[in-house]
Amino acid sequence: MISQQFLDELLSKNDIVSVVSSYILLKRVGGDFVALCPFHNEKTASFHVYPQSDSFYCFGCETGGSIITFVQKIENLSYIDAVRFLAQKSKMSFFEDDKENSKFFKKNEIFRVNREAAKFFYSSLYTKEGSNALLYLKSRGVNEKAIRHFGIGYSDSSKFSLCNHLFKSGFEEEILKESGLVFNNKTASLSDRFLNRIMFPIIDLNGNVIGFGGRSINDSYPKYLNTKETLVFKKGTNLFSLNFAKKTKENFLILTEGYMDVISLFQLGFENIIATLGTALTFFQSRLLSKYTNNVVIAYDNDEAGQRATDRAISFLRNEGIFVKVLKLEKEKDPDEFVQTYKEQAVYRFSKLIKEAKSDIEYRLQKIKNSISDNSDNEIIYLQKAIKVLCSIKNKMEREIWAKRLSSEFGIDKKTIIHQIELKEVKQKKKSFKEEIKNIKVSLSGRNDIVNKEKAKFLKAASAEELLISYIIHHFEDVDIIFKKISSRDFCTNFNARVMKCIEDFVKQRKMSQNITIHDFQNNFSVSEIGRIAKFFASDISKKDSIVNAFNYIDVVFSEKMRERIFKSDFSEVDTIKDYINVLKRCKK
Repeated sequence: MISQQFLDELLSKNDIVSVVSSYILLKRVGGDFVALCPFHNEKTASFHVYPQSDSFYCFGCETGGSIITFVQKIENLSYIDAVRFLAQKSKMSFFEDDKENSKFFKKNEIFRVNREAAKFFYSSLYTKEGSNALLYLKSRGVNEKAIRHFGIGYSDSSKFSLCNHLFKSGFEEEILKESGLVFNNKTASLSDRFLNRIMFPIIDLNGNVIGFGGRSINDSYPKYLNTKETLVFKKGTNLFSLNFAKKTKENFLILTEGYMDVISLFQLGFENIIATLGTALTFFQSRLLSKYTNNVVIAYDNDEAGQRATDRAISFLRNEGIFVKVLKLEKEKDPDEFVQTYKEQAVYRFSKLIKEAKSDIEYRLQKIKNSISDNSDNEIIYLQKAIKVLCSIKNKMEREIWAKRLSSEFGIDKKTIIHQIELKEVKQKKKSFKEEIKNIKVSLSGRNDIVNKEKAKFLKAASAEELLISYIIHHFEDVDIIFKKISSRDFCTNFNARVMKCIEDFVKQRKMSQNITIHDFQNNFSVSEIGRIAKFFASDISKKDSIVNAFNYIDVVFSEKMRERIFKSDFSEVDTIKDYINVLKRCKK
């Protein structure tokens, strides 16, 4: 158990706004803060941070809790490990019992394993076995400066080189397997995952080596192999070289598909280069990018797959409010090939391509034009598709500019184009609204409630219980009056009864002058349950309620509890029926 004294000190040293803002961009609204939720994809900010209650809640995905819950969710840690994480951040000493089962401990060990592996791969590049790999890099135009800068290395053809080195360095077998660098072969012994490959360390924003990308030098399949997903590495949440590019003085970042694209352009003097890690851009990556820039130039591969990836990237980046341009390569497949082709002229030519890069809207409109044959009938098809593209523009001024361009190109009144955009937008909003209403109805019915599984069965009572709990949280000065009328034993649903019991215990154990906080529930509830309790703290309705409302909620709970007893009885329990009638009379008054 963690002592209350330790927790109190920990929480006093870790402000929820500061911790959350180190991950996402917060905007002050009144006394609270709002942001786009880091736990689900959304276009409108529904993630709220409440400094007064030291809690957060997302009205979109219903994730919520305390500063500890936030660290649990964002870092994928257990409760103990989240406390350990915050303690280390605050330079507080923390007990290290049961380290082997600690995710926090394992993550730090994996960082150590990866760092040692990166050193080993780098040194292997300059051995006799690594001579072919070094020659390969030289043939691709990679110089010594780039090799040092990116820590490029080599994994040899032996199945046990890295394994043996890491064992000699003192690492345990279990942590080696957790790192994803080794695996159990058919004979049950450990083998290296990467064989005969150029190794690119993947480094996070804190300078930790979180994984590796391995490039085959003999065209064996697969051409590129990444570290499998581990406690510290998820392909869809990280970007290659962002740890370097975030320091650029340029006001934009260039997004490419591969490691070699980044390295080739870096050698030309471009320091604002990043790459995805073998996957199409995800909303997590685009959210990460939005913390460092408002402008991105996409320089993906010049093939069909690259175009599909570009379309996807545009959508995600636009949603994050990032202005997007698309760089059009000449005949080359990717930026790396472009550099190899033009050599001394590559800097000038690529700089020119950046200046000539089209906005994402222009790129998408041109793509539609290219897909439609040139005749008058297809003008209508083009305009319909163009309207759909313009509908994705949320900035009214930008929308006006593009409507004017379409108007000039086709001789159509600009007002007509704007009207069509607005009609399309209304249609989309109606569709979204219907979907939202459907989700609200399901939520209100309690059918899919995984936290309070009894809610659908006792819907009226459960709703009253929730409102009463929320009232108590926001009007703690009335807790004595309420507890004289009702207790947790009177509740119909088990989850709400547990929450109420926690409040009762708090009142017994602490001074009455002290308000209850979300931290007082932390040890007794799961992460998803804490999310529901955070919703009670976030309720605006209960803040405006009066004690009369609270009494009404109590009456509803009692009447529903009594009604349940009536239904369960065989109607021979006269006293039960009389009690129920008395409760109903009281409710009417």
